[in-house]
Amino acid sequence: MGSYLYLTLCRSLLVTVAAELLWAFLLRIRGRGLVVVGIANILTNPVYVYTVLQLRVRTAPDTVRGLQVLLEGGIVLLEGLFYARFLKEVRHPFLLSLTANLFSIVTGTAIMYVVYRA
Repeated sequence: MGSYLYLTLCRSLLVTVAAELLWAFLLRIRGRGLVVVGIANILTNPVYVYTVLQLRVRTAPDTVRGLQVLLEGGIVLLEGLFYARFLKEVRHPFLLSLTANLFSIVTGTAIMYVVYRA
């Protein structure tokens, strides 16, 4: 695996896990619940990022954006199912998944803007 790919996967995972754990914490999820959120992201984020990077190399930019939306929807669904199964105390696991992913996207975009604007 090339160093660019490895670094990209690590950075993305770090930002995603941190953002989604923060979001869960703000929603008063604690203890085991935070572990479940972390595990869900460790399982889904690298696959998503690797797939998107491969699509960027092999597919037209407009097509990639549409596929990213579909992939992200799949991630929301998978994480929602994961939360429904393992976070019985969460009343709306799919809403948690959707809002956590939106928070993560906004956080990652803001970080990229600050880093590459400087």
